[in-house]
Amino acid sequence: GSGEQGVAFQNPVDAMQYNPANLVFSDNFSFSFFNNPWNIFGFHIPLTDFNLSMKLKNGGTVGLDYSYFNYGDWALTTVDNPDGSTLFHEYERSLAAGYAMPIGDDIAVGGAVRYAWRPVFQGNDIQHLLFSAGASYIPETFSNRVRVGFSLMNFSTRVKIQTYNGEAMYDAPPAQINLGSQATAVTNDLFDVTVSLGIKKPVTKYDDSYNGESSFSALLNDWGDFPNDVTAQFGLAYRWHPVNLGAGISYFQEMYLGYFTVGPKEYIANYLTHGVSVGFAYKGIQASAGYAGRWHNFQNISFIPLVFPWETFQFTVSSDLNFTRRNEEHSVPDETPKNIIVAGGFSYGEPVGKMKNSGYMGMNVELSIKNIWCMESDFYFSENSALHTVVQYSKAAEIINLDPTVPILLYYFFPQPDYRLEIETVSFESGYRYHPFEMFHPLFVQGSIGIIRMNPIVDSQPKYSYQSFTQFDIGCVLPITNTGFVVMPAVGLQTYFLPELPSENRLGGYNQFTFGVSAGYEL
Repeated sequence: GSGEQGVAFQNPVDAMQYNPANLVFSDNFSFSFFNNPWNIFGFHIPLTDFNLSMKLKNGGTVGLDYSYFNYGDWALTTVDNPDGSTLFHEYERSLAAGYAMPIGDDIAVGGAVRYAWRPVFQGNDIQHLLFSAGASYIPETFSNRVRVGFSLMNFSTRVKIQTYNGEAMYDAPPAQINLGSQATAVTNDLFDVTVSLGIKKPVTKYDDSYNGESSFSALLNDWGDFPNDVTAQFGLAYRWHPVNLGAGISYFQEMYLGYFTVGPKEYIANYLTHGVSVGFAYKGIQASAGYAGRWHNFQNISFIPLVFPWETFQFTVSSDLNFTRRNEEHSVPDETPKNIIVAGGFSYGEPVGKMKNSGYMGMNVELSIKNIWCMESDFYFSENSALHTVVQYSKAAEIINLDPTVPILLYYFFPQPDYRLEIETVSFESGYRYHPFEMFHPLFVQGSIGIIRMNPIVDSQPKYSYQSFTQFDIGCVLPITNTGFVVMPAVGLQTYFLPELPSENRLGGYNQFTFGVSAGYEL
């Protein structure tokens, strides 16, 4: 979600993909699984991955990773089966093992070996070993608020492929150099805001016959197209500190936004990414679930359009339990919230500007998200500050009105003057609530960012999409006598960031005002 970078992140879950040195940030035990459907070019070729990390008594950490890229079954025509009745199952699989250890208090180093294999039609499987190494550095100069990472990933000799006529051709391993940093820009008792920068350079060199070289020789001579082949990455993370719910249970959530631009520059692609992760911890055991993906490309010039979303769903369980001393104490956040409000409600949306009317070729398009139902929780850390979390559901509609003076061709696609496309939406929103006035304490202002899943109720391509949005509200928390029940009316401005007409490469802000009320109970 942070621009597809992870070389400097203190996250062992992605260490085997970005930087094996980051295994040192693992809990005593961590297990994670992710799935990426890869709905690309209209095809469904899922990628799944399982990874495990475990701390050792000497301070080092070991990691294991298994990946499976499933291309599905293909009809194969052979001499014995000329009708193509033979099915060939194509896939890529790999198994990796890594080790990392700290060197002093500031630096950690790590390495990994990955064994990858893939079947080919003529029965000669491709099998290869890939090597990775990296380092992580946290300088004391910046009060441990800056982290730097560097890695060489998937280096190896060239990959031999046997062709149908018996000749051999060679492919370059998918080697790359990663360099990045992450800095905590804002930190307080409630949340952290971190920014990250990274670059990624492929190390793949081919000769005039398009045969690949080994990564080790390419490391020295694959610099002719630098920096045009570099991917530049930027990320922003918004992390709430764990909230102590009592009884040893704490809750945490994180939001991510990212951007990266891919070379070579003559085929430039500028992607936006986003993500969300939520989880609970109980007596040293943590469980979390998250989504991250690409959701917009500013410059898609491919003759085959990229189909979004590119999404990843990840599930992680980790533990700080010392399996030899199970009764040791486990840290939890020091303070519980002063109070928690759990509520449900309804909002009415009134679109304005482009959301109400986008004109194009005689069509007037309106996006209507008017009836919004929500469940929310507000964790008050003080009398004036709260973490605001919302899950919303609504039936949206895209309404297309045709101008009667337009060319008759449009009526072939839209036989009725008014066309209405129903869209189911589910969204998750995370933000900050603040009560600015002591004289009238019920009044609050709040701002949040969110991710919305939009699912058209037709057979469409893509089947659904994920978009980002912002929400700004002014409202009140009104207690109902001393019963604990509250009513919260609010007025807000909601901005959805969606592709614009007529060019979907452009991203526009689609606004609507919301008028809502929630009723709940103060715990």
